[in-house]
Amino acid sequence: MQNNMFRYYNTNSFIHKLSPITKTLILFIFTIALFIPSGIIPILMLIILETIYLLISNIPFELHLKHLKIESIFLIIIFLMIIILKFELMIIFIIMLKLIQFIIMFNLLILTTTNNDINYGLCKILPFDNLNNKISLTLLKFSNFFEQYYKIDDEVRNRNVNMSFFNKINLSLKHTIYNNDRIEEMIYLNKNGLKKSLNKFDLMNLLFLLIFILMFIIIFVKEVII
Repeated sequence: MQNNMFRYYNTNSFIHKLSPITKTLILFIFTIALFIPSGIIPILMLIILETIYLLISNIPFELHLKHLKIESIFLIIIFLMIIILKFELMIIFIIMLKLIQFIIMFNLLILTTTNNDINYGLCKILPFDNLNNKISLTLLKFSNFFEQYYKIDDEVRNRNVNMSFFNKINLSLKHTIYNNDRIEEMIYLNKNGLKKSLNKFDLMNLLFLLIFILMFIIIFVKEVII
């Protein structure tokens, strides 16, 4: 297994073979659709589409749960913030559900796409070098954070040491901040040594992308225009 960007999971699946351009655009479209004010039916549509996307990615469900466990610290922080702001219970439920959906789709991009392919996709979609660098820097920081968490977790298990989940998170964050210069150096090297992706944007990619575009149009027309 290749350890790259949240431990890129190298397996044979339809999603792995998609062009990074397609997968990056799908994440953008899905994110925009999530943030359109909508009722429960559009959310169910997104959940069904996301579930199909997840199943054909051939990523073990346990791996998604492992990622969600680590990312739950961010969900807890957001949950406490919206509680303090005194949102209605149904609104809180919808916000948290949408955030979990976004995290799953984001993880799918990371788990099915190599670091080089993500950079390639961003450069093809966004003609802004500074913005691409910022996005790549953020992704690499998350990657560094997750990788360090896995290392700490493995070491704690091997040594049979008792360490809480929050202490592991704290140590991982400190490591990420400490290695910020190294992460920026990696961005520079990736930018200057960018390779073309082996997965081309073909008719199958276009058809798959059109499914998500159609979903977005249906939600947009139903919730915004009407």
